[in-house]
Amino acid sequence: MAWRTMRAAHAAAARNPRFLRGESAADVVMALAEEARWQQAISLAQKQVHWKTYQNSLQACRKGLQWEWSVQLLDEMQMHSLRPSSTAYGLVASTLGRATQWSKGLQLIQTMRGDAVPLHLKIFSAVLSGCGEAQQWQAAVALLDDAEQSALQLDTVACNAGMMACKTGAWETSVALLTAMLQRQLAPSVVTLAALVEALGPPRWAKALQVLEESRRFTVVPDLVLVNATASVACRGSSWTTALALAEGLPQRALQADVFTANIVLSSLAQNKGWQDTLAMLHSLPRRTLRPNTISFNTTMSCAVQGGRWQLVYELLDEMNRRKLRWMDGTFNALASVHELNSSWEAAVQCLVDASKEGLQPSVMTRAVVVSACRKAQQWHQVLALLEQSEDSARDDLFRASYMASCLDAGDLPTALAAYRERPLRGTAQRQPNVVDLHLLQPEEARLAVCCALLDLALLPQVPVTGLVLVTGRGSHSEGGQSILRPAVLQLLSELRLKASVNSNRGSVHVPKHALLSFLGEA
Repeated sequence: MAWRTMRAAHAAAARNPRFLRGESAADVVMALAEEARWQQAISLAQKQVHWKTYQNSLQACRKGLQWEWSVQLLDEMQMHSLRPSSTAYGLVASTLGRATQWSKGLQLIQTMRGDAVPLHLKIFSAVLSGCGEAQQWQAAVALLDDAEQSALQLDTVACNAGMMACKTGAWETSVALLTAMLQRQLAPSVVTLAALVEALGPPRWAKALQVLEESRRFTVVPDLVLVNATASVACRGSSWTTALALAEGLPQRALQADVFTANIVLSSLAQNKGWQDTLAMLHSLPRRTLRPNTISFNTTMSCAVQGGRWQLVYELLDEMNRRKLRWMDGTFNALASVHELNSSWEAAVQCLVDASKEGLQPSVMTRAVVVSACRKAQQWHQVLALLEQSEDSARDDLFRASYMASCLDAGDLPTALAAYRERPLRGTAQRQPNVVDLHLLQPEEARLAVCCALLDLALLPQVPVTGLVLVTGRGSHSEGGQSILRPAVLQLLSELRLKASVNSNRGSVHVPKHALLSFLGEA
């Protein structure tokens, strides 16, 4: 039946529901489903109650990702004594999987068991897909075990869905799944290996490279997705030379780079070569028939900021606007960083305003740049306002520490103490209340840790006789053999007018008791 005939029939049915019956009504519902007209399909199915009209309306829900309606229609079929078939359950499972409603999918399988509906592997694969999208690897592994216990023979598609759920770091489980596939004589696919590479992640980039190089052992011919995934893991694992080598070796694999490959190379160059090489690569993309995107420009601008080439950031922003590329969080981060370098705190704050106008939620890193710009300009009230407005200020330790440190900078010790009493920070490793180990911290983090240590001391009944000991290390593992923490700590103590002495042999800074008493107003 042609679509126009279907539409005419549906119009007639709307005027007189008895116009269509059974199979003909189901045909119209299917036509509506194919046109993604799920509302009309559901409406007609509810008027012409028949198992096939409902089943076809479930198809419409699947195409429209209407998982709530698909569950409701399944309930309505039961209410009308229309026993849903395995196909109907399969459509609902597929809709739930595509909508990442994995927990609802698990409930559906239990419902099928309760209704004595035969289970088949496609049902499990659909729910596994939802587990994969939601990165619920524990649920995915349990579901694979459940499928086997249900006497179903797993296939590559089902195992791949389980592998996809392990991408967030459950690499040992991912390796175990691959081993289980091989034991069952299931042939891995490119999807299998790409999921394994992502699960291995940056810390195990060498293993990821080994997976790529040994892919032919699994009779898998690497494609661009697998090579890009491996290059990305290597780049994020600080092996930029491996990432570049993989990108440059694409022609030998009969593959052509895409913009994702280019962005991996740009990131590698930015981390290790500097802004000149990164900029040259960016400008060479059109000659390689590649069109740079926002991420390409953001990577280059970030590198330019680190190299102190703030004027280059403005030029790249102009080029982005000419190309009509949408600004993203990384774009505003680069611009805010330029304003921080130029001590333009008002312009840095404006970046947050402009990002909100674009419908973006600035990241913690972008807001931290703006906060830093305001702190450097000694705009304490603006800093506190920014931190109080931040959604993370109540739960993110870095922002809460910045809030307390800003209160101290502004000379408002009572407010800092009140915030600290509300919920102390995780803090740093302390052997005693007055000994703080700053070894594993970055300079800015160490400054915040010292501020928190001072707050800790203020909460004690009395200041320890030995004062405060800040362990900064001797710099044995730092570049040049000099401690990078000690200068930052000494500068902070100087800003707070706290007298201190350095013990170079022990790698520590000592603040005597009388200096602490004076600072805390107890002298």
